[in-house]
Formats: sequence, structure tokens, C-alpha cells
Amino acid sequence: MMKMNILKLALVGILTTGLLVHAQDDGEDEVFELSPFAVTAADDVGYRATTTLAGSRVRSNIGDLGASIAVITEEFMEDTGATDGESLLSFVGSMEVGGVLGNFSNSDGGNGTVESRVNPQRGQRVRGLVSANLTRDYFQTDIPFDSYNTSRVTVNRGPNSILFGLGSPGGVINNGLKRAYIGQDTNEFSVRFGHRGSTRGTFDIGRTVIDDRLAIRIAGLMEETKYKQDPAFTEDERFYAAWDLTLSKNENSNFLGRTSMRGSFETGEINSNPPDVIPPSDLYSSWWNGLGTQEDVNRILSVPGTDLNDINNGALTQAQVRSVLDSGIETIPDGVLSDTYTRDDFIATEGQFVPRTTIDRFKWGNPNKDDPTMGGRNSQVSRHPYFLYPAISFNSHTAQTPGWDDPLLANALDGYGIQGIMARWRPRGFNTQDMQWTSAATGGTGFTPASIRNRDVFDYHNNLWMGTTNNVNTEFDMNQVFFVQEFWDGNAGLEVAMDSQTRSQYEFTPFDTGNDKAVNLEITTHQSPGDSDFDSFADRLANENLGRPVVFWGDNWERFRTNEQDTVRATAFASLDFADVIKNDRWGKILGKHTVTGLYEERENVNLTRQYRGSWWADNSKHPGEAAISNGLSDNFRRIVKTQVFVGPDARGFTSADQVRIDGGITTPFPKVGDEYGIWYFDNAEKTDKQAIWRIIQNENPANYSKSVLESEAFSLQSTFLNGNIVALYAERSDTQESWLAPNPGGYGAAGRDGATRLDLPGTNEIDGTYNTDLMYFEDAPSAINSGDTSTKSLVVKFPEELLFELPFGMDLQAHWYEADSFQPAGVSVNLLNQPLASPLGTTKEQGIQMTLLEGKLSIRYNDFETALANDRTNLGGGLGQVAGRIGFYLDRITSAENDTSTNLFPDGYVPDPNVTGDYADFFANRGNYTATPGSDAAMTPNTSPDNRQRISGTGADLIGAATWDAYYAAIVNAVVPSLQTINNHRVETLESGERVDLRDPQPGLNSTRDFVATGKEVDIVGQVTKNLTISANIAKQKTVTSNTGPVAIGLANEQAALLKRPLGDFSLWDLRGSPYQRESDQIGQRFENQVLRPMTLEKALDGTQLPEQREWRINVSARYDFLEGAFKNLSVGGSLRYQDTVAGGYPNLLDDSGNVIPDVANPWMGPDDISGDAFVRYRRKIMNDKVDWSIQLNARNLYRKSGDEDIPIAFNPDGSTTFVRIPVEQQWFLTNTFSF
Repeated sequence: MMKMNILKLALVGILTTGLLVHAQDDGEDEVFELSPFAVTAADDVGYRATTTLAGSRVRSNIGDLGASIAVITEEFMEDTGATDGESLLSFVGSMEVGGVLGNFSNSDGGNGTVESRVNPQRGQRVRGLVSANLTRDYFQTDIPFDSYNTSRVTVNRGPNSILFGLGSPGGVINNGLKRAYIGQDTNEFSVRFGHRGSTRGTFDIGRTVIDDRLAIRIAGLMEETKYKQDPAFTEDERFYAAWDLTLSKNENSNFLGRTSMRGSFETGEINSNPPDVIPPSDLYSSWWNGLGTQEDVNRILSVPGTDLNDINNGALTQAQVRSVLDSGIETIPDGVLSDTYTRDDFIATEGQFVPRTTIDRFKWGNPNKDDPTMGGRNSQVSRHPYFLYPAISFNSHTAQTPGWDDPLLANALDGYGIQGIMARWRPRGFNTQDMQWTSAATGGTGFTPASIRNRDVFDYHNNLWMGTTNNVNTEFDMNQVFFVQEFWDGNAGLEVAMDSQTRSQYEFTPFDTGNDKAVNLEITTHQSPGDSDFDSFADRLANENLGRPVVFWGDNWERFRTNEQDTVRATAFASLDFADVIKNDRWGKILGKHTVTGLYEERENVNLTRQYRGSWWADNSKHPGEAAISNGLSDNFRRIVKTQVFVGPDARGFTSADQVRIDGGITTPFPKVGDEYGIWYFDNAEKTDKQAIWRIIQNENPANYSKSVLESEAFSLQSTFLNGNIVALYAERSDTQESWLAPNPGGYGAAGRDGATRLDLPGTNEIDGTYNTDLMYFEDAPSAINSGDTSTKSLVVKFPEELLFELPFGMDLQAHWYEADSFQPAGVSVNLLNQPLASPLGTTKEQGIQMTLLEGKLSIRYNDFETALANDRTNLGGGLGQVAGRIGFYLDRITSAENDTSTNLFPDGYVPDPNVTGDYADFFANRGNYTATPGSDAAMTPNTSPDNRQRISGTGADLIGAATWDAYYAAIVNAVVPSLQTINNHRVETLESGERVDLRDPQPGLNSTRDFVATGKEVDIVGQVTKNLTISANIAKQKTVTSNTGPVAIGLANEQAALLKRPLGDFSLWDLRGSPYQRESDQIGQRFENQVLRPMTLEKALDGTQLPEQREWRINVSARYDFLEGAFKNLSVGGSLRYQDTVAGGYPNLLDDSGNVIPDVANPWMGPDDISGDAFVRYRRKIMNDKVDWSIQLNARNLYRKSGDEDIPIAFNPDGSTTFVRIPVEQQWFLTNTFSF
């Protein structure tokens, strides 16, 4: 429930209006006094602002600063109808912003736009680099701004250590809050209606309550935005109050000036089901098309580094393979062909794609066909969506209750029914079974499945893929108090300010990224249970959803974030103008005016993120986490509740992927804690399938609980010389941040202050997960201390007309130079070797010229910049944590095998000679004493299966000479890079229950680094061309390039791979199955390659490339024409045009001298340019006996779109084919009525 509603807002507004009107003096308003620590909209002329606090923290002329500053005035926001960051920032030069009105997708590198949807205020990028810091009156904030209480928005592009020495190199976006002014009263109400049913109502009331002493101002907002993607919405309700109090005017003092206090308060709540600008991915078309047409196949296989081995899942027909061989695009590797294996055999092996092939059993590939139990390579493009756990199944996208229609399932458990079936069964001694869905056929390195592009399949323009499943709810409160003492007639002053902010956010966003945001087809003919003859494939329970499109939600995180921030800041300044103290006027002008400013600030932030999800629990059957069922301990994904939703009709009879139909967005409820479901599962201990009712309990993942205390000191000197023709600024700042991070050791609940707590034991309790809340505390000493000194230098030189000659057209001309830096405290941040990482450092160098025309009414500014970010953080595509994580996984697989009493260390069939004493420990010393039962698993000698894929039982210990479980563990631990083992301490321990568990020490703050450099040019034009015509325009050119990725981590990952490849007898760990005691195909080496080396290599390959969705040029033009007389008097018309250059969305592949795939950075794949345009018309007049100013305004946002209704390509595969697209910007029409009096 929203914290406020429109009735409460209206009541507040009406009561306050009545009270304040009664208190108002009937006399004329006085001219209000403005503190030197503040700016006001009264200083703005149309779209042009002339003053700012961004230079030295006290009011300065923008033209006296070398920094790149763009100020968006109230008038500009009113004309464009922009109310928040998403609707406003795309008008600003060198700015990109996500969302349905934005100018880029702000994707997560794939098909997700999570950040823009969950935290839209952060979904922006400056100069193609990173997002800017957000501030409110220059206090750091994470509260989104809105125009209802905003006087101006200031964008400071690039670092500025005066504002934030500790901050983003992208710069600062400051929300200047509206203030109460003594002597200035306001009354304004507005209501807006959008063409999709959106509504927005605001009020803004200000009164001088006590003459010359006290003014208060209140404002309120209630907005409901409805988007083109049904049922996406945003509800935003806020209340704001500000006050200004003069404590003493000190009129009789030559020393003391005005003594005053002011403050503000805001509370609000934003509730949303956010829209999404990237369609879901297509994982079904390859079921019909394989890799595509022969032309597609030729193009993909012509990409350097891509060959037949890279084409996944047997996606080529024999005719396609023969064609690429005949044309010379591909060749058969040396040594493959023989007298018994011909060219035709090779073509038959590589060309096994059969369109629309439905599978009835899961068979791993075996191209050599030397194992009759296995079959050949899969003849369909497929994947297994989930494994040793059930997924709650919904038969349609609108189903409110899960389950199947099949009576065998619906009537099971005495009519309770089955709602989830374990998708993988592991009956020992015969083949594993899996549910199987379609997947996308792709090429090699750098290829990605594409977005759905056919809106007849799913109309993602008008329907939100996530339907009603997503919810983001944000509540916030803000308080500010300022004490201001002026001295010497305003030539000096002191401001002491306190700011307190609290923000809490709930996030639940299923189906929003990756494979969870992808459409598959169900192609398994029978459900997993019902294998009557135990021949490894189901034969009794026909799959009623065969051939239907389906989506999977692989996790069910609910996130709760709380941020508390308290800041105390003192700012003092003093100015000396020699013209006031020297009688000689000439020397007074030469020596000029000098302002010294000092700042001290202390800020404390406490951040808590907690993540909850559902986990399976059983009250009347075996614990779902037992090894015999799923081996799903609290730290294991197998007990986590999953969901599958069938979203369309059976597609098996269709002849084309274009005939697939998805009925609409997903509106199914997600299973909640406390729900109970009927589950069909397999018990490996009893070798039988079972049915039981399982219950969902809450599982808590490790929380992120942190605190930081920042202490900042700064001073600046701004000096003007030669009658103001030279303006210099120098500033230094010192920041020290102490950081605390709550313990997060991992393991089974881990140890709190009172000792160890095991959370997941059956029958012990229902506290589940890998996090013990006893760990939510801070040590006395900080976890890290980061300090940095930054500086800002600025020089402005103006053309001295009084010394040389007067410039034409009322022109003033000046040049500027600017350098600044900033840093972001690293906190607890280390590399793989546990070495502290340097804090991210931002720098900028800028120079240019500026001219004003028409006696200062029109300003034109040119700026050339180079802005850099060093030591930016990266997890290297997820590969960084897996360097140690994969070792832990291998140990976990073996301890799981040991804990499962039905699993042997060695393969079934190794029988010791009865004349030999001892057990398998003797095997390696005396192999001749042991035989393998003919036809058994052990009879499949290593020579016939060098990758160990054919072993059904055992762990692979015999292949590496491990005689015992402990010897196997030692082999794995000894294969860890010594320096990494010292840090991680991989080990296996025995619990009191006798269970073996793998453990490793945590490495808090693990990270890696990369650098970015942005270069470009900016032109800003703003002002009044005539008394009727007001314009704002900007031109921006930018190019942002990545470099120096993973300087330590990538080398260590390769070193770790080399140790895993080290021979241990006839084989290495690299050769063994990735899950040795389970019959899975991929080897340890394959998993390390896929989860560590490949993502790291892909990230490293981005060195030299531009950041995603880079557009070299952007041009924005906005204008308004006012009719001041004649028949159209009081009418204003205007509009905007936004041009974006072609977009860089990927690169062709090249091979370096070592044969590694690298991007061809000189020839990026480019998407189309784009133009969008707005229009508005406004009419003003006085009504109610001239007591009320009324305006009515119609805005058409994105009235013109060059792309029309077509999608905008934003990412490309190495062959140039489109992967991801962004939906075109949303068209919006809205009518606003405003009443001022």
C-alpha cells in the first residue's frame, strides 16, 4: 500500500492553502534575500542559467568556470514535459539514459536491462564512460529526482574534486530542490492526462508566514504512469516541505550579516512493474532451422576462429557440411580420416541435424560410436533446463494454480496432485534421464542467441514479457537543515548543513535476463518418471506439453535493500575585492577579486542487502537435501524452488518458427514460502521413484552488510584579474573513507559470535540458507581504509574588449582550460592474490572556447575533452570467482559421492582376486591381481574412453591413481596454484554426523580491474535568439575505449588450467568428468574452459573496443516560439529533435599470432542512426477575474521516429548478424493544465 494517496495530498494542500492565505499579509511581496550558498531559478533566463554552485560551492557565474556544466532550467522541463531522469537526460549533450524514453538500452551485456528497470536513476552514462553520481543539493543520494520539487538539474560532466573528490569520473547530476523564500509566495496546481490513461497531479504552495522572518513551502505529487507494454506501470507518490527562517538580520552590525536557517523534508514511495526495452531471446527457431540457411552457415563458418567443432548441438545437415567442405570454407582436420572412417563418415558425423526432431531420451554425444550403450551425437538443437530438482509447472501463462491435466498426475497423492517433477533421475547402474528443451544454434567465440524479432510470435511492443510477475517498491525519506551566517555584507559566510536520507527497496524480477528471459520448446516425449523397463528412458507418462513454448525461472530471489545516510557539512568562504580596498581604480581592477572556500564533510553510510528465496522442505518424507535424492544442501542450487511456465500452443505441426505463438505476458503467481506442492522424485538409495508433499521454506543467501565513514576536507581559491578577464580556480581535496564489511565466511550457515550454526540439517530446524544472521555485525576496526588527494584546476581567459576593441554582434569571447580528478574508495577490494586493489581513479583534461552573443542572451560553448577511468572493477564475465570456485565444486562432487553410500570410489566391476588380501588400496600397486567383470563398467578401459565419458559408475579415481577418498581430495587440492591455495585453503572436513564437506576460506572483496578512456568534443548552445525564440542545442562526439583488462587474474587462471592438465598417471584431472560420480558428459577441463577461461578471454578481448552501444555523434535541438502579440498572443509552440549516429554493436573476429580470437576493432559492426522528435503547444491566459494564471499544454513525445515502429539493432554477432534489439522509443501524448495564483 502506498504511503500516501491523493486524498491525503489534497487535504494537506487545501488545509495549508487556507492557513497560509489567512496568515498572508495583504501588502506587496518583498524582494527575497538569497544566500551566497544558493542559486535560484530567478537567475535563469528561459533555458539559460547564468549561475551555479558547481564551481566552488558558492554562487559563481557559469562563464567563469572551465568545467563542462549543463544546467536544465524549470522552464525547459516545463516545455518538454520532462519530469525525471529518463525523460530529461536524453536532451543533455554527452548523456545516455535507459528506459522506454531513453537513447540507449543500458543492458547488462545480454538481453537484460535490470539496472534501468530496478534503479532507473542509475540507468545513465556520461561520455560513454560510466554513470554519474547523483546528488540533492550536492549531498550524495540514490533517490530519483522529480520536477515537482526541482528548481533546476545541473549536470557536471567529468570529475570535479570540489563537488566530489570521491566520486564517479562520469561527473555529478545534481537535483536542486525548490526552496521557500521569505517575501515570495507561490500557488500552483497542475494535472496531466496521458493518452494511455496515465495521470499526474502536483501542487506547490509557498507562503511568508511571518514577515521578514519565516517562509514555508509544501509540494505534493501523485502520478500513475501506464506504458505501451501492458501491464507495465509506475506509481509515484511524494510529499515535500521546505522552510526558510531568518534568525537575525543584524542590520546594525558591520561585521555580522543575515543569520538564517533553512531546511527541507521529503517522503515518498514508488511502486512499479517496469517496462523492458529488449525482447526475450529466441531459443526455439533452431528446432526448425538449425544454424540457418546455407548462406548463414557459410557466413558463420567464414568467421576466423569458427569451425565445425564450434557449431553446437549438431545443428548442421549433411548437405550443409558437404557444401562447406566442397567450397573450401572448412577442411577435415589432419589425422581424422582413415580406411575405416571416410569423408562420408565425417560428413555423417558432423551433419546430424534433423529439423523438428523430438527426443525421447537423453544421450550424450559419442561421435566415434565405440560405445553401443550411448548412441551418436544429438540430432536436435537442445538443452537441459533443470536437473536434480523439480520445477513447479504452470500449464499456461495465465494459470493461477500449477499442475498437469493428466489424471495420473492430477489425482496423485490422494487427489492432492503433482505440481512438480524432478527433471533428472539418477538410478545407479543405468543411464541418466533429463527433460530436454530446444536451444539456439550459434557459432563459436562471441556468438549469442538473438532476440525474438517477429511480433506475430510475441508482441513485445505492446506486451510486457514479465507480465504481472515483477515488482519494485521503493520508499524513502529525506531531511535537510542548513544554518547560514553571513559576514561583511555578504563578502564572507559560513554554512553548516545536515542531511539524512533513508531508502528501502524491495525487488522481485523473474524472467528478466539470460535464459530466464528466453523462449524454448518442450521436446521431451515423456516425463522423467515411469521407466517401466529401466532402459534409461521414460515410457509410461506421456508429456502433455510436448511441443509447447516454455520459459523457465531458475531462481526466485526477493531482494531487500536498505540504505541509511547521514552527512554533516561545513562550508566557509571569504572574498576580497581589491577594487573595494584600493583607491587606485586601475590597480583594483588588475588585482581583481579573490574568493577562498573551505569545506569539511563527514558522511556515514550503512547499506544492507538481504536476499531470500524458497527452498524445499519435507515434513512427512525424506529431507529433499539428502544425497540420495538431490544432494541439495543449503549451499546447493538443487533445493531451490524453480518454475516453468508454458506460454503457447503445441508447435509440432508448424512448418516454420514464425508460426509459434506466445499468448501474452506471464501472469502466473510465484510459489511462496509456506506453500505445499506434490512432488514426484527419485530415491537413489531405494532405487525407486516416490511421491510426497514438499513445503517451501525461506532460504537466505549471504547478506551484504556494510558501513562506510567518509571524512573530506577541501579548499579552493578562485581569483579574477585584469577587470575579470582572467579567472583562475585551484582546489585541493582530501578524502579518507573507513569501510566495514560484516563477516561472510560462507559454509553451512557459518559461525556467528556465539559459535557455529548448521542451518540445513533435516529435522533440526527450518532456518535455511548459507547465511547466519548472527553475522550481521561490524568489528570495531574498519575492514579497509582508503585515502586520496584530488585537485581541480581551471583557467578562463576573456577577450579584453576594453583594452583592444569591441567585438561585433554584442559578442563576448573567452577560452577555457580545465583539469580535475576524482577517486572512488576501493573499500574491501583485492585481486586473486589477496593484494589490495588501487581505488578507481577518474581524470579529465578539457579545453575550448565560449562566446556569448546578443548582449549575453545567447551562449555558444565548445569543449574538447579526454576523460579516463583507471582501475574500474570487473568480475571478468563471472570467471574471476570461478578460478577458486571450480576447485570447490570438484571437491563438492567427490564429497557428495562419498556421502552417498550407493556410490563406489571405483567403477562397478572391479573385483579383487580372492587370493589377494586388502581392498582397492592394493589395486594400483598390483593391477594384475584385479580383473574386470566382462561387460561391466570397469571393462570399459581408459583406452576406449580417454575423456572418461563412458563410465557410468565410480568417480574416476582409478584413472589418476587415487586409492582412497582422501587421496582423491589431495589430488585436487595439490592441483591448486600454491599462492591461491594459501589464500583459499581448500579442504575437506568431517562433521559430527560423519558427513564429509568441502570448505574454503572466504576472500571478501575479490575483484579485478580494467581501464576506460573517453575522448570527444562538446558544443552547447543555449539562449534567446529573439525575444520570441528560445533555443537549447548541443552536439557531442565521443569514443570510449577499454584497455588493460584483468592484469593479474587472467595469468593466474591460465596457470591454474596448466596444473589441472598436469598428468597424474595416465590421465589428468582435466580429463575427468566435471561431476565424476554422476554420469555427465563434460569434463573438468571443459567446465574450467567454459566457466573460467572463456569468459575471461572474452572480457580480455574487449581491450581496444568501444563500450556497448557507442554512438560517435549525438545532436539535440529544442526550441520554443512565443507569440507576444496579435491573434496568437499568449500561444507558444515548440519542439525537439534528437539525432543519434550509427551504433557500434560488435566486431568481426581476427586471429592473433597465437591463434587466439580477438575483435577487429578497426571495423565494428554498425547499427542504423536514429532521429526522434517532439512537439508541444501551450496557451496561457488569466481567468477568474484575472486572479488565476491558467495554462493548457499538449505535448507529443517522440511524435517523429525515424525508425518508426521498427526495432533498433544494438548488438551483433561476429558474422554481422543481429543479436539484440531495442524497441523504439515510446510515443507519448499528454495534456497538462496548470493553475497559478
